[in-house]
Amino acid sequence: MLRADLDGLPVLLVPQPYAILPYRHGDEEHWLPLLRTTLGPSWTTLRWRAEIAADPAFDPSGLFFVVRDSKIVGSAWARNFDHADHPRAGYLQLVAVDASHRGRKLGYWLTVRALQHLRTGGRGKALLDTEDHRLPAIELYLRLGFKPLATHPTHPGRWATVLQQLGR
Repeated sequence: MLRADLDGLPVLLVPQPYAILPYRHGDEEHWLPLLRTTLGPSWTTLRWRAEIAADPAFDPSGLFFVVRDSKIVGSAWARNFDHADHPRAGYLQLVAVDASHRGRKLGYWLTVRALQHLRTGGRGKALLDTEDHRLPAIELYLRLGFKPLATHPTHPGRWATVLQQLGR
């Protein structure tokens, strides 16, 4: 999905008693269990080190957590990403909210915070990947101005199905 510009983002209004905080060294120990339960069991310390921490382009100030009572209950990563077809684009990844904290717009506010970070870092647009079955996430991204992006021959038909399922 693509948000073609980062202008006009909502003002950040995180509901109490939650807070959005940037990554601090060591947070991954408390974050990886969230990723395992929301995005899959492959999110291990080894994967964190190999795919994120070891990347010279990793900017910890772009990794955000929703915290309640010192516990990480959500995340979003605003990654600088130089895509050949979308210069100046940032990339939104690893948006996840613990099931027991859903329904409070935490994913929405995490996404807003990540997009704000991309904008202040000089990015002019944002990309993300998602999966067809993640209908609540897709609805959230559509509300925030993302549009479907077809990069594979199967995408137009798949997008038609997803949008129909969402009543759009």
